[in-house]
Formats: sequence, C-alpha cells, structure tokens
Amino acid sequence: MNTPPEPRFHIEISGKEKSVFMSFALLNTMSAYFENKNEFEEILTNPTVRSSMLIEMLSDRDETGRIIKELDLNLSLIHI
Repeated sequence: MNTPPEPRFHIEISGKEKSVFMSFALLNTMSAYFENKNEFEEILTNPTVRSSMLIEMLSDRDETGRIIKELDLNLSLIHI
C-alpha cells in the first residue's frame, strides 16, 4: 500500500525557509486552473500556469488561507 505524501514541505526562497501546507483549500484552488486531469501537464509546458501555481503555493497567507503577500517571482530565488 502506498504511503500518502506529507501535507507539508519546506523550501528555501531568497535565503529564507518557508513551510508550505498543502491543505484541501490550496489543492482545490490550484485544481481550478484545470478542466480535467489531462491538462495537468500544462504545469510543465505553460509558463503562465506554472507561475500561477508557484504564486498560489508560495505566497504568504493568513490563518484563513487568504493571500496577504503575493510572491514576486521576479525577485525570488527558489531552492528545493
């Protein structure tokens, strides 16, 4: 039986560690960019979709999950 992925992962953005919680709400928000599962490959092939996914995942959010400070991809160095 497969083990589910951890709901949190850590990433370094411009020298600061960030914890990302993949909540149902965030997953739901991100899935709204696609009409069906066949479009998921656009994350790899479409720069606009890829940027939107990064902004959704890595922007600062308040305790309710609303974005309070959007990630500026032009100023950020992302290290996994």
